[in-house]
Formats: sequence, C-alpha cells, structure tokens
Amino acid sequence: MSNINVKNKQALKISIILCSICTLSSWTCYFMSSLLLLLFTSIICTTTTIITTAAYLYIDNKNK
Repeated sequence: MSNINVKNKQALKISIILCSICTLSSWTCYFMSSLLLLLFTSIICTTTTIITTAAYLYIDNKNK
C-alpha cells in the first residue's frame, strides 16, 4: 500500500512542477500582452500536464 502512495506522490510532484513552469510562462506571456499566446500556452501546458501524469500512473500500474 505504501508503495502505491509513494508513486502517486511522485506523480503529484511532477504535475505540480509542470504546473508551476506553465503558470510562470503563462504570466510571462500575459505581461508581454499577448493574450492569444497566453491562451495557447495554457492549453498546451494543461494538456501536457494531464498526459504526463496519466502516462506516469499508467506505466507505474503496468509495472506491478
């Protein structure tokens, strides 16, 4: 049980790091007054974060 929790925490850390990077880059775009770029960046970052987390959990579950 504890092994599953550790893996989920690692996946959560990866998600948080990705979200932080994405938020930072999104704000950079916002301050550059490029709203289209901000929207584009946030969509890509959200999708990437979801896919990465899902893939990490899928690979982890497959390795059991």
